[in-house]
Amino acid sequence: MTRMSLLALAVWLDLFGMVRAEEKHPLAGTWSGSLKAGNQSVPTTSRFSDVGRPIYDYATRSGARSVELTRKGQSFRFVPPGGGVATVTVLDVAVTPAGFRYQLRSSFQRAGGALLDQNTTIIAVEGKLAGGQLAVERKVARKAAVSGVSTGFTGGGSVTSIGPVRSVTFKGALKRK
Repeated sequence: MTRMSLLALAVWLDLFGMVRAEEKHPLAGTWSGSLKAGNQSVPTTSRFSDVGRPIYDYATRSGARSVELTRKGQSFRFVPPGGGVATVTVLDVAVTPAGFRYQLRSSFQRAGGALLDQNTTIIAVEGKLAGGQLAVERKVARKAAVSGVSTGFTGGGSVTSIGPVRSVTFKGALKRK
């Protein structure tokens, strides 16, 4: 068969629906529900690409944005609505036919006067398909620090305040929207 006749055959098969399109991953689409930690309940929506990769939604000063989490080391920066600079780095991402997991490091910095406000948040999310639902566990650990120069009555000097690491684990089941 010549190259031209192979191309014609491929076009004909495609036109008449005889070539099966690649199937979407079972996670593909939007899932929503609530995740709970103790008495706290948080409405949650999770989105996944056609190949099952998590989609990270975030707000910037210029509007909503989304990015598909594709690989370890992937990183992006943006200016959040309140100012400052945020950097998100993918520490881990994996997708299987029955679920997913990812871990992100989100760093934020904002200067105000003589102070620099910094915080780092580690977000680890894991989900597994079970009975038509997506069982999700989201662990969030945050550490904040403020540093700067004091210009008080005592002559000034360097000031640093580092808060404790605060972590919380949310769990719940999401349904396909």
